[in-house]
Amino acid sequence: MTDRREMTWLSLTHDFSRELRSALSEYEGEAHALDEPSARRLAAVCRGYLGYLRELGESNPPVIDGLDADGLRADLRACLARLLPACAGPPRSCAEELRALIDGLPERVPLDSPYRFSGNWQFPHARAWMRELEPLAGRPHLSFLEVGSYEGRSACWLLENILTADSSRLLCADAFEPLGPGAEPYEALFDSNIAATGAAHKVSKLKGIAQETLRTLRADQFDFVYLDASSTASEQLEDAVLSWRLVRCGGLVVFDDCGGDKSYQPGVRRAVEMFLSAIEGQYVLLRDDFQISIRRTAPPGLLTDAGSR
Repeated sequence: MTDRREMTWLSLTHDFSRELRSALSEYEGEAHALDEPSARRLAAVCRGYLGYLRELGESNPPVIDGLDADGLRADLRACLARLLPACAGPPRSCAEELRALIDGLPERVPLDSPYRFSGNWQFPHARAWMRELEPLAGRPHLSFLEVGSYEGRSACWLLENILTADSSRLLCADAFEPLGPGAEPYEALFDSNIAATGAAHKVSKLKGIAQETLRTLRADQFDFVYLDASSTASEQLEDAVLSWRLVRCGGLVVFDDCGGDKSYQPGVRRAVEMFLSAIEGQYVLLRDDFQISIRRTAPPGLLTDAGSR
């Protein structure tokens, strides 16, 4: 049963995330666009969010531990850092206020492990992944594909929890290039995190744009595919089509960034829904929230009634 304070927390998180996404959408990349009133409002919202986080941690540690507070703080730091160039002009107090918030937040998480991640993307889905992938845990000769690896958080989770047999393998397809102007390179951090698992020998990297590299792979070879590389409808649709031929019958596919409220990354959700309509009869739906998870039920190349019309 969900604790009332946790429900309050989740509601506040939703409202805060919407405010932060709005600010990123409006101001990121636009030098000097974040005016003083907007910067101060955003800073006040951030302080309120962090204050409630601190209060909840003091009053109910199990709830806040379950929500990975350090990861959420690191997410906030990364978002504010992306906004900082937008308030680099006068008055300087705007930039200083955001900088003070950034300096008080952790740059990498978790704090008590050999891994270092700048965000919290995988943690919220770990329970669902375990439920869906547990039948595969520890089995030999598994072959997994991750399209979009970033710093390796989901890859490390898979190596620790599912791909534990020495003969299992994980292929990580990623451009391994900075995500935008001024962004830090992340390939070295990915390599470091994978090395910290002690299972780096199970991991191979496929460097390049997914729409190009996926075409080079042999069909019908993966037990699990995780798609988290594209943010536009056209790219996501192409990733899905190219990946589907790679999945064995019975294999799982997880599409990220579909947005539980259908408003986050709407292009990605639209592309996934179009793809699922095209392969009707070839899969069963396992989950539809922020991620969409399906299991393939028809072998590659087999036309179903829906596919033959």
